[in-house]
Amino acid sequence: MRLISLYNHLFLTVLFFIAHSSNAQVQGTRSAIIEDMISIAGLKGGNISKSILLSADSLTIQGDSISNSSILSYKLTVVYESGSDPVEFESINGGKLTDPMRSAIQKAYKGCKVFVEYIKSRSSDGTVHSHSPLSFKIVD
Repeated sequence: MRLISLYNHLFLTVLFFIAHSSNAQVQGTRSAIIEDMISIAGLKGGNISKSILLSADSLTIQGDSISNSSILSYKLTVVYESGSDPVEFESINGGKLTDPMRSAIQKAYKGCKVFVEYIKSRSSDGTVHSHSPLSFKIVD
């Protein structure tokens, strides 16, 4: 069972890499990939307590190279158990965590995975940026 879980995690990681390795055009604007500029609760991935994740109001953009940028959209996925269907949410109105997202995170338990992917932002010059996905493991 542990091997299947590891295989599923590796498969998802490869899919995330493939999905975020291309320059996508959004609404006819220029597009660029910016690495490691997005965080949630100040973290870009790894182990996280549920309370810290829930304390975050939204995704944040860090770094001077994309100042005055705003989050356009992202997808949040919570995986409760290996083999179970993930719970997915799409945000198309900015970086705020919605109440349904918070509810799904609240139901998460130790070992659950939370992925934030397909993150798009727009800088002040109109350039749309694609960001690397974030991957968290709930530790409490």
